[in-house]
Parts: sequence; C-alpha cells; structure tokens
Amino acid sequence: MSFSFNLIDQPWIPCLRDDGRPDELSIRDTLMQAHKLREIRGDTPLETVAIYRLLLTVLHRVFGPKDR
Repeated sequence: MSFSFNLIDQPWIPCLRDDGRPDELSIRDTLMQAHKLREIRGDTPLETVAIYRLLLTVLHRVFGPKDR
C-alpha cells in the first residue's frame, strides 16, 4: 500500500476566514482565496512563519523577475 500527499491540492494550511471560521486550505486555495482570509495561523509561531515563507516563495517564482 502506498500513500501520497499533494501539498498543492490537499488542504493542510490552517486559516481563519473573514467571518472567523477556522478552515484548512490547500496551497492553491489559500492563494486563490487570500482576499477572503483574515489570517494564516499554525500551531506555533515558527510554523506560521514557515507557511508564509512557502507561500511567498511560490508567488515569487510565479510573478517574480525573469532573471537575477
């Protein structure tokens, strides 16, 4: 039996929606619904920073400069 987990599509990022409801979203949903989120909050401050850093890395790769 093999297990897999797709970080892009599977919900795992703990978020708080504008109306105060907690939710878990995938990377794709987090970036697509960022305007509807109040905050992203991990279990620890270090986890929260790591999630923000991952999301910023994705955005920089997609929308960042073409060269160095």
